[in-house]
Amino acid sequence: MTPVIYPCSTAQSLHNTLSRLSCLALQGSLSNFTGDVLTLLFKSYKIDDVIEAQSYLDRVVKIQIFNTILNTMDNEHIIIPNGLLSNGPIRNLFAEEIRRVESTFGISYEDSIDKAREVIAKIVDANDHILGDPGPEIFVSEHADSSVNLLVRVWVKTDDYWPVHFDLIEQVKKEFDNNNITIPYPRCAYG
Repeated sequence: MTPVIYPCSTAQSLHNTLSRLSCLALQGSLSNFTGDVLTLLFKSYKIDDVIEAQSYLDRVVKIQIFNTILNTMDNEHIIIPNGLLSNGPIRNLFAEEIRRVESTFGISYEDSIDKAREVIAKIVDANDHILGDPGPEIFVSEHADSSVNLLVRVWVKTDDYWPVHFDLIEQVKKEFDNNNITIPYPRCAYG
C-alpha cells in the first residue's frame, strides 16, 4: 500500500502552527485555572490564617478566585496566584486550635540542672496562657560546647503562641539572673 501525500498550502501550515502554539499558551492558563479551583475547593487556609508558602510567612487577608493576598508583618501586601499555591507546599500555622511552643535554654556546666529546671517550671506554672493539658516538658536536650541545653515544650492556644514564646525567653533570662544561673556564650580559643 502506498501512502497518500496531500499537498499542504501555506495557509494550512500557518493554521496548524498557530493551533499548536495556542494549545501550548493555554496549557499554563489551564493549569493556573485548575489551581484556582483546587484552592477554593479544598480550603487549606482561610482569612486570618498565617501560612508559609512560596517563601512567604504571612497572614491571609483575601482569597480571590485567581489570587490569594497576604499581609506581611510590616504591612505590605503580597499577591500570590492560586495556581502557584496549589502546586507547592503550604504550611498553615493556625490550622489547629493549640500549638506547641518550644524553646531551648543553655546553662553553664557548673550550674545545677535541677535548680534550672525548677526555675523554668515556676515560670511555666505562673503563665496563665500555658495549657495544663498537654502538660509542659522540661528536659536536658544536649551537652553543647559551652552549655547544657534544656528544652522546654509547652502547649498554648494558637493565638497565644508568639506572646508566650517571647515571654518565656524574657522571664527565663530574668529568673536565671535572680537565681545566679549562668547562660553561657560560646568561647573562642585563639592560637
